[in-house]
Amino acid sequence: MGIDEYGREPWKKQPGEPAGMHRILVAYLATSPRSLRVAVARVREEDGRVPAVEVPGSVHRWAQTWRAQERADAYDKAESEKTAAAFESKRRAARARRIERLSKVGAVFDGGLDALTVEDVRAMPMHKTVETLVRLHADEREELLDRPEDRASRLGGDVGTLPSIESRIPPPEPESPTTPNDERETP
Repeated sequence: MGIDEYGREPWKKQPGEPAGMHRILVAYLATSPRSLRVAVARVREEDGRVPAVEVPGSVHRWAQTWRAQERADAYDKAESEKTAAAFESKRRAARARRIERLSKVGAVFDGGLDALTVEDVRAMPMHKTVETLVRLHADEREELLDRPEDRASRLGGDVGTLPSIESRIPPPEPESPTTPNDERETP
């Protein structure tokens, strides 16, 4: 029940509804958990009167006649939908930012690869090729300011980092000197 049959939001003042009773509805919408007694007390305090201990019978009759609970439920649903829409909007904006960052990473990576020719790669020893790729990857992470300390300050806590090529491909083992078979000691 977001909009009533007349196109109005039901928690707004309805035609013919007493203004004082609508003030109680507004106060009722602000209470958590919902309490008609607290709402009446707040309105009486705003008017400078002593808060009532019990809810007058006229307020109970008004609440039934003017469907106070149904209107409060409609208000809650509308507020929930507003919150969900705001969350969805922020989620879409965050996704757009991530896509933009990925595009920047792709452009940096493409630029680095464009600078390398096949001849350059063939002329390089294998470890130089890997070093170049690692350097490109490190430059991409720097371009995005993706350092663990930066992410921790933005997001709080230990949030890690983008996967690095170093974590995927272990560095080459240092070459150990080989000795001919005849020079090896035999036990």
